[in-house]
Amino acid sequence: MYDSNYPIIYINSDNPNTRQIFTLFHELAHLLMHTGGIDNENDKKVEILCNHFATEFLIPTNDFNRISFNCEISEGNIQKWAIRYHTSRETILRKLLDQNRVTKYYYEKKSVEWSNQAEKSKSIDGKNYFSFKYACLGKRYLELVFRNYDRGNISVEKVAEYLDIKVKHVSKMEELLYSKIPVEE
Repeated sequence: MYDSNYPIIYINSDNPNTRQIFTLFHELAHLLMHTGGIDNENDKKVEILCNHFATEFLIPTNDFNRISFNCEISEGNIQKWAIRYHTSRETILRKLLDQNRVTKYYYEKKSVEWSNQAEKSKSIDGKNYFSFKYACLGKRYLELVFRNYDRGNISVEKVAEYLDIKVKHVSKMEELLYSKIPVEE
């Protein structure tokens, strides 16, 4: 969100780190152009420019061309380059598409395939999910919420709302808060 004094970039922590990093630089480009995202008839052009800025920042063309010169375009190499640049395979693939080193068909096919793989592997076990929520919200905030719940000041539905979890998971969060197992903050 562009503001001359207090610009804000929001990043969804539910996304993978590589996507969060790309988003950070994409949104930085919006701020540098004094735009707050999609807000005018030139939206598509602005989005393309922001994507190009983020991609170039994360994967400098000169360096990428040097390391990928005469290399086979394969999943293994795409993965290797994604690791090198701390970005997603799709961002690497987009760079290759922009350089006309892969076809649009190949790009779209792989994007869909990788998206499907990601959806299948999204099964986060409960403990990791609640540990993540604990770390994001912080012990003091959780203690405040559960103290008010224990005193009868708020309902279980309000607790779930404040913690952004389902009502059925409130007891799991409370158990984690009061367990003797330390959780990294």
